[in-house]
Amino acid sequence: MKYTLRTPKGSIDKTGKRTEFRNQILDETIAICEQHDAVCIETPILERSEILHNRYGPSHNNKIYKVCNQGGELLSLRYDLTVPFARYVCQNGKNPIKRYQFGNVYRRLEWKSPFSGRSSEFMQCDFDIAGEY
Repeated sequence: MKYTLRTPKGSIDKTGKRTEFRNQILDETIAICEQHDAVCIETPILERSEILHNRYGPSHNNKIYKVCNQGGELLSLRYDLTVPFARYVCQNGKNPIKRYQFGNVYRRLEWKSPFSGRSSEFMQCDFDIAGEY
């Protein structure tokens, strides 16, 4: 069987100067976040679909990637970092808290052109404050 070796639409391999520049930006941003007493909290890439559904408005529901685990539970790739953090705060009662997170997020794209330049996977950075300071 012959395979076409390419990345899926909306994704690219990142190497060399692109990753070096990204890492430099991440290091500088982390230093700034920590100067403001923020802690790093990383939420999972997968969330239960009910957590993400209708949190971004009905027009965005079709842009969320959905998968089913072996147990039949409907899961979604995170659409952003804020809603998973809100779930974390409610689940763990962490309040007040300052946090930062870097992570890839995923959005299904409607492809009008294969050369639209839009990406379905991209890195997002959040700095959130929950509670009163």
